[in-house]
Amino acid sequence: MSYPEHLICINKHYYFRISIPVDLKHYFPASIIQKTLKTTNIKDAKPLLLVTEYKVQRVFALLRSGMLDSDTAGQVVKELVPRKGRVVESNGIVSKQDLGC
Repeated sequence: MSYPEHLICINKHYYFRISIPVDLKHYFPASIIQKTLKTTNIKDAKPLLLVTEYKVQRVFALLRSGMLDSDTAGQVVKELVPRKGRVVESNGIVSKQDLGC
């Protein structure tokens, strides 16, 4: 099955996963953001993926704009990746064929 970009399936649960762009890595505590979409249904995962993708790309655009001071930039990143959220520190990309969905 072909999945949209940034959608992965691990143990039948869908996740949004994206690598932090090189020019923004200094803002983030890790090189990959992985967030659960809290569903095991692909039809439910796709709209949730779009919402999450929009939020992430909006944060990337705000950080690139240079219009945010360091405190505001930190707050925007914290809202995107809260401490209790999962941030993956590896640079490896999970193969979609190996995920078992």
